[in-house]
Amino acid sequence: VRSGQSHTPSGGTILLMTYAGAGVAKIESYGLGIIELDHMTFWDASGDSKPFFYVTGTDVNIHDTAWVGSKQGVVSDQDVIMLGGPGTFPASGWTVNDPSAPGQNYQSTIYNNWFNQIRRALFAQHWTTSVEFSANAIMHSSGSNLAGGAAVEINNTNLDGSMAGASFHLSNNRIEMPSYAYGYKLIGTVGNTIEGSDFEDGPNGASQLALVRFENAADNLFISPILFGQGTLI
Repeated sequence: VRSGQSHTPSGGTILLMTYAGAGVAKIESYGLGIIELDHMTFWDASGDSKPFFYVTGTDVNIHDTAWVGSKQGVVSDQDVIMLGGPGTFPASGWTVNDPSAPGQNYQSTIYNNWFNQIRRALFAQHWTTSVEFSANAIMHSSGSNLAGGAAVEINNTNLDGSMAGASFHLSNNRIEMPSYAYGYKLIGTVGNTIEGSDFEDGPNGASQLALVRFENAADNLFISPILFGQGTLI
């Protein structure tokens, strides 16, 4: 499945992600603890837009996997890994086992994974901190139906406008960008490192604006050399 041209998984362990019932996502975890996913393919050919994986209180270790959706390019509307909910304390009154709770995913690792026909490979929200996202490939049939959509989005802005998360390490990822406005979008988050990323395949049906977008005082960031095939850096 991990060839550059592959759309239909074959071989190995394949989990068919056809659940479309109640809940936020197809796989959910809200309690405190650790979940590990590795060495399998997660495939949804149903045309559904329900996200694949959503956690709030749980640390994750996701590696050596493939994630394949069913929509391509600028109509893609299915996110893959969602860390943390939109809630903040105490304004939204969340509890630990609550989909709206902010993230407690400290020191989570997401590496050596392959994504195709999806929207955001990673969407991290409030309080999600110290996450490693490295050596992943987001392939050419992925894209976003959102205005200003990105392959990876970190939105850590509190309800009061303050910053609520930090210390992401985004490194050595390949993002093919024919249908994204941005590769990385970082909102309200500080102290991050972006390095060694490869952005390829310029705009095709989407208005590519930049490879990386910083928004709402996403300052104190360090960017080491980035390899890119086409596009404005920031």
